[in-house]
Amino acid sequence: MRPEAEVTEDLRRVRAQRLSLFPTQTEPLDDESAQPAGFRSGAPGGEIADLLETEARLVVERAEVRSAQGTPITSADQEEEAMARRILRHLAEKRAI
Repeated sequence: MRPEAEVTEDLRRVRAQRLSLFPTQTEPLDDESAQPAGFRSGAPGGEIADLLETEARLVVERAEVRSAQGTPITSADQEEEAMARRILRHLAEKRAI
């Protein structure tokens, strides 16, 4: 298991990259989005899906590290993890089609 600081730094980097490329996309996975995400790597819009997937995986990894360490989990942490898991499920569903 990686240290929390390392996971958090990777998460910060990926999140900054996503926000720099897609600063106005509040919900890029929504079909009604102004620039909807593609769901496959290399497809139009696929880059945002890849960044969101990486970010979501890092959020889940950080939650698992914190849980293993016995770090108190805030409601904001729980909400962030729940959103990350929804994103991962949504991507898996769309990619299965």
